[in-house]
Amino acid sequence: AEGIVGDSGGGSLELARVSCGAVGQRTTLPLGPFRLQRTGDNRSKHDELIRFIDSQLESVPWLEQARGKSFYAVGGNWRAIAKVQIRRDQHPVDIVHQHELPLRESLEIAGFLSTLSQPSLERFSVSKKRARLVPYAALVMERVLRIAKPRTLVFSGFGLREGIVFDQLPESEKQLDPLFEACRLAVRDSEDGAGLARWTDGLFEDEGVGGRRMRHAVCLLADSGRDDNPVHRAQSAYERALYLPSGDLDHEARAFMAYALYVRYDGSLESKPGKVVVETVTRLTTALSVRRAFRLGKILAFAQALCGGSPVLLQQFSLTCDGGEITLDQHWPANPLLSEPMAASFRALAKDLRLTPVLRQTGPDQERSAS
Repeated sequence: AEGIVGDSGGGSLELARVSCGAVGQRTTLPLGPFRLQRTGDNRSKHDELIRFIDSQLESVPWLEQARGKSFYAVGGNWRAIAKVQIRRDQHPVDIVHQHELPLRESLEIAGFLSTLSQPSLERFSVSKKRARLVPYAALVMERVLRIAKPRTLVFSGFGLREGIVFDQLPESEKQLDPLFEACRLAVRDSEDGAGLARWTDGLFEDEGVGGRRMRHAVCLLADSGRDDNPVHRAQSAYERALYLPSGDLDHEARAFMAYALYVRYDGSLESKPGKVVVETVTRLTTALSVRRAFRLGKILAFAQALCGGSPVLLQQFSLTCDGGEITLDQHWPANPLLSEPMAASFRALAKDLRLTPVLRQTGPDQERSAS
């Protein structure tokens, strides 16, 4: 996290600078919705409330240091703002945690909700208790964003309770990767996935540390649909990844993982559900990420066909990409395993990835190469 965390409680707003895992300057302001509610109706005293809120925020000179960074919104009233925006704008993923909005959209939704009536809020499935407070919380958010001018607003599904629980964990558990742990909980044989991740190392140029981590997570989930009905495997694997119960995934990362697994299970891109998948993924992530996910999914599908789900057999092959070629090496004694139908599957993989297929067979006394 890089920027400023804002925790909106009932009676106060707590602000804190965060950078490189450390908490810096912090302050507490009397800007909770319960306190602001005492001034009267937010619509009739709108200008008066704005003056009071701004006067409080002006006492925080470091608030402007969020510019170009992120503002992290914590607290139930601010989560309600995210829920309304997700429902109003039909955002593809109904998950508040790590829901991210650019500054312009953040200001629009905060301004929209700051003057909305309680009955109008209830039509967005906001509870009566929360609907009385959300307009005040939204007005505070709008004023904070106007002063701080962060690049993005990021909502947190977690709060103080989760922080207290995390602080009490053993140090060994704090060091575990939360994404990988969530994947391991979702799949029985995560070691097979770890071997698959190693097998795909080197197949993706310039993926970076974050890209490598996402690829490894997808590999851990690669067999997540094996126990599902074959007719629904692709959709089930897609939804399992999209809604994976992990706090360490933003919506773009969820889309990458979900699409890769949909392709891995040969999900149709032309069917009605397939078109919904494509539309959802393209709304959540970049064209480059979609292409990478497609490539990873195709490679994982081929790996499964190649070894029949046996990691031991998979290690008798290696797959490499170099320029416009994709090469499958068969290491002795794997030669008999590569039947003509399997060779045809490899050529189909190369065609899907728009690469030239190269098969190489390595025996005890010789090496034979054939395109």
